[in-house]
Amino acid sequence: MKRILFLLISSSLLATVSYAQKSKAELPINWDDSATVDYATRDFDGTASNIDVSPTNANNIVLKTVKNAGQVWAGTVIGDNSMAKKIPFTATEKTIKALVYSPDTGIIVKLKVENGTSGAINAEVDVKTTVANAWDTLTFDFNSPTNGSIDITKDYEKLIVFYDFGVNGTGKTYYVDNIWFYTVPPVTKAKPELPITWEDTATVNYATRDFDGTVSNIDVDPGNANNKVLKTVKNAGQVWAGTVIGDNSMA
Repeated sequence: MKRILFLLISSSLLATVSYAQKSKAELPINWDDSATVDYATRDFDGTASNIDVSPTNANNIVLKTVKNAGQVWAGTVIGDNSMAKKIPFTATEKTIKALVYSPDTGIIVKLKVENGTSGAINAEVDVKTTVANAWDTLTFDFNSPTNGSIDITKDYEKLIVFYDFGVNGTGKTYYVDNIWFYTVPPVTKAKPELPITWEDTATVNYATRDFDGTVSNIDVDPGNANNKVLKTVKNAGQVWAGTVIGDNSMA
């Protein structure tokens, strides 16, 4: 009886290990973590995809897609029906980048995003490759989609990629490596230093610190509307009320 029980427990443990569930893919995608991530894809109308080694680096894993004869819109769904998380579109951030390897330059690579349950909620961006037989970073800006539009109140969990869109496949091979949501890095402005003109607000942080009655801000010159100056109002307070240029210090 003990031996039978041990065999049953062992079989159960083996089944648990064998069928351990992998997590769905989510951005950023790099295809490297196949042990724990399910990089399932779904091809349609002529494409055939599989995870393979990079054409330029045998130590790098990428997604390989062959576009065979079929429809001109043959494509591949990344993450099968949907990814683990929605694409984090915001009112100002709507860009996805992908590292693509194509045998031809000047072909259209279309990236389509869709809602996970309703294909009617979608948007597409077309970008042309700029090099052949080399890695090309393509920028898909959904602020200006080719078709459709992004509604940030909706969820987009599905990515679909189309190579050489509008042209029938002839068996050519394409690769995609990293796919990531691009967030514009914050601009780090420099501290001011002499000479100070107050003109370069795009790259210089003209921070000031008022104390004991002053209120300052950058404004237009009272004698020249095309010139910027620092305006200070000295309100009731201390007789020594003042303003520190550059907040605590200059550069």
